Amino acid sequence: MKNCQIQVKNVITELENISGKLENFWETHSLPARSLFETNLVVEELFTNIVFYGYTDQAEHHIMIDLCVVDSELIIKIEDDAIAFNPLEKEVGDELVKPVEDRQIGGLGIHLVKTLMDKAEYLRKDGRNILTLHKNL
Repeated sequence: MKNCQIQVKNVITELENISGKLENFWETHSLPARSLFETNLVVEELFTNIVFYGYTDQAEHHIMIDLCVVDSELIIKIEDDAIAFNPLEKEVGDELVKPVEDRQIGGLGIHLVKTLMDKAEYLRKDGRNILTLHKNL
């Protein structure tokens, strides 16, 4: 089993830190490059949504991102103490086919999770959102 734990603050500048650690994890374990691109895209979008929409205060919060490879499956767990939000319940509908100027804000991260990941699960426990994503490598 190969794993990595990333703890970041709820500030958008942490994206560079997250991307660097993801790349290092991929290189260390010789994982497929395409899966790095897709995983980075999903994690970046979800992290951005947590930072911009998840908190009602200006306090510092910590977001945990755990990566684990078991056999040929990548498991990503993103955990935060933001407001309760299950992204898997939200329907994207036809927003992504509309012209950009006609789209409502939101939905891209959910679309990416549903199309680039093989399985996703959400749990709210002890005041924390826990989103677990599975990707076959």
